[in-house]
Amino acid sequence: MFKYKFCLFLILILILIFFCSIGGALYCVCKDGVGDQNLQRAIDYACGAGADCTQIQQNGPCFQPNTIKDHCNYAVNSYFQKKGQAQGACDFAGIATPSPTPPTCKLTLFSSILQIFLHICLKIIFTNFFLSLIYSFNIFMCLSFKWVCFLNII
Repeated sequence: MFKYKFCLFLILILILIFFCSIGGALYCVCKDGVGDQNLQRAIDYACGAGADCTQIQQNGPCFQPNTIKDHCNYAVNSYFQKKGQAQGACDFAGIATPSPTPPTCKLTLFSSILQIFLHICLKIIFTNFFLSLIYSFNIFMCLSFKWVCFLNII
């Protein structure tokens, strides 16, 4: 029972962190009307300088919408966040600008942490479920065939 309460507690903490981090958030997005070549240059620079661009590769979770503008938004924002929102980290020779509005695909640290905690909680739940099945099977086997107590969990 403690494990379930612990999972619930972690999920509530993550929700609290999420709502506390919403206010004042700053993102980096590509400007409109700068041309596809300039957008591609910004993507190439950001991806080569530390941005996590695996998310916008084909079959990645942020590949759609598949436009150069959306991919540029993701790449420059990833770079901007990796640089700690440092001043000048969202310029890209005038191609990008800071914005309070997030890019279309917003994979955040919060969502990554939430996925990890949900995975752990599901693992705990299913582990307990399967252990209880094994435990029940062991009791059945011990009661039915007193000489076949091969899983001595009791």
